[in-house]
Amino acid sequence: MNEDSSDLQTPVRNGSGVALLIDGENVSHEHAEAILRRSNPRGAIAVKRVYGNVSKMPGWESTPGFRIIHSGSGKNSADMMLVIDALDLAHTGSIVTFIIVSSDRDFSHLSFYLRERHFTVIGVGEAKSVQALTGR
Repeated sequence: MNEDSSDLQTPVRNGSGVALLIDGENVSHEHAEAILRRSNPRGAIAVKRVYGNVSKMPGWESTPGFRIIHSGSGKNSADMMLVIDALDLAHTGSIVTFIIVSSDRDFSHLSFYLRERHFTVIGVGEAKSVQALTGR
């Protein structure tokens, strides 16, 4: 029996970039400056994205420097899009640190997955979400 362990291998990394991924339906644009201030010391932020239904995240569209990823109105669609993008970015090789900003615990599985593959994952948000992302 042949085993294919390719899904468990660590992607080849050729960069040092940081991906800042924000759950815009759970975090207000009013925190954008503080989020950037906390994120900048981690390295060059190559990706700054905010996920959600634009009707549920007023203010983000006018926050400079962030790319808005409109998820539509499906249940958990913003969370799903953030996870898909994070996994895609993990396999590009240019990102080594993921900063996930949310005020819920929905990204704990993503965090564990990325850590198992030796990425740095930083959680920013309310205490409950940070604990879920860091495993503490």
